[in-house]
Amino acid sequence: MCSSDLLRPAFLPEWLMRWTRDFHLLLTLMTDWLETVVCRYQDRVREWETTAGAHAADWLPMDPSQRVLLVSRLTEVAADVAPGFRVAVGVDQPFCEDSTLAGRAFSPFASIDSMSRAPVSFSALSLEAAFGYSPGGTYCRSLAEFSRMLDHFGEFGLPIWLKLFHPSGEAAAGRNGDGRVCTGQAGVWRRTPDPQLQAEWLEQAVQIALSKPFVERISSGNFQDAPERHWPLAGLCDDQGRPKPALERVQRLIAEAERAESLRD
Repeated sequence: MCSSDLLRPAFLPEWLMRWTRDFHLLLTLMTDWLETVVCRYQDRVREWETTAGAHAADWLPMDPSQRVLLVSRLTEVAADVAPGFRVAVGVDQPFCEDSTLAGRAFSPFASIDSMSRAPVSFSALSLEAAFGYSPGGTYCRSLAEFSRMLDHFGEFGLPIWLKLFHPSGEAAAGRNGDGRVCTGQAGVWRRTPDPQLQAEWLEQAVQIALSKPFVERISSGNFQDAPERHWPLAGLCDDQGRPKPALERVQRLIAEAERAESLRD
C-alpha cells in the first residue's frame, strides 16, 4: 500500500493549519505529526509520498529555500522512521503553471533539483498531471508536450510514479467561486470533455507513459467519482459506481501489458 497527498490541507489536522505563518514551529509540528503517522501505519503502508506539490502550495507562505527545507526534512523523517521503505516526493503542475503567479519564480523542476542536492535521498518522483482543471491543475496540452515533460523529469534518473487525471464532463465554473476546482478554464483536448474523450485521452497518455523506461507506476486518477474528490469527474466509474469507457480502456491496457510481459519471460 502507498500513501499519497500527505501535504494537502484536507489531510492535515486542523490544529496544525493554525501555524502556517510560523515556519520554524510549523516545521517542528509537521515533523512530529508525520513521524506519528508513519509509525502508526508502517505495518500496512510500505511506500510513502511525503509531499504533494509543496513548491506550489498556496497555503504555505514560505520562500523557496524554506519549501525545500520542509520537504527535505519530512522526507528524511519518513526514511528514518521506516528504513527500507520507499519514499517519494510529489510534484503537481509539472508544466509550471504556478510559476505564472505573482511572486512565484521557483518551478517544480528547480524544486526537485534543489532537493536532489540536499543530504537526503528519496526513492521516486510522484508526478500529478491533472489536465483540464483549474485552479491548481494543468492546462490542456498536446500529447507531444506531455511526452516531453516526462522526458524532462526523467533526467533526474529516478523512477516516476505518474498520476493522471482528465475530466469526463464539465464541472461548473461556479464551483470555483468557493475555491473548488472546476473545468472549462484550462482549455480542452480536441473537444469539450465527455466520458468517451476521457477514455481516448487516458489510453493515449498511458501508452506514451508505458514507452518511458523510467516510468515505474501509472495510476489513472480516482477510481470512482464523489463530491469530495479534489479533481471532479476524473474517476473510472461515476458517482453511482457505473463503469465509464475509461475503465474498459485501462483494463485492456493492463491485459496487453501482462501479455507482453509473459512473452518476454
